[in-house]
Amino acid sequence: MRSTVHIVDDDQDGCRALSRLVSFSGYSVTSYLSAAQFLDSVPAPAAGCGCILLAFQLPAMNGLSLQERLKRANSALPIIYVSRSATPIPSVHAMEEGVEGFLIKPVCASQLIPAIESALKISQRILLWRSAEGRLRRAA
Repeated sequence: MRSTVHIVDDDQDGCRALSRLVSFSGYSVTSYLSAAQFLDSVPAPAAGCGCILLAFQLPAMNGLSLQERLKRANSALPIIYVSRSATPIPSVHAMEEGVEGFLIKPVCASQLIPAIESALKISQRILLWRSAEGRLRRAA
């Protein structure tokens, strides 16, 4: 099963460009134009291996709010923020909440792919740990 890179960005053109770049690199890609669309489409964000490329500024629910909601849901999907600018206050808050990285648009493959690979390794480790923990509980 291939890992899925979820792109959540209300900029359709940027979303398409990121999708092409990620897909060309061999990953399965799903794009969403809002946080709500992502939450409606991904029934169990903690279930599969993957990561999220997330915009800070989104309509209705911003990136930080989605990040906090996923953290409460115990998501195994690491987040990489993709933004038009490096804003210090949200960046610091996001780092405190466990975000895996920040990239500034326009993003090139030499930055994006290593960030995705790192996030996917984290996702795999989380899922393996949870699987082992579940086996231990059942054995006890």
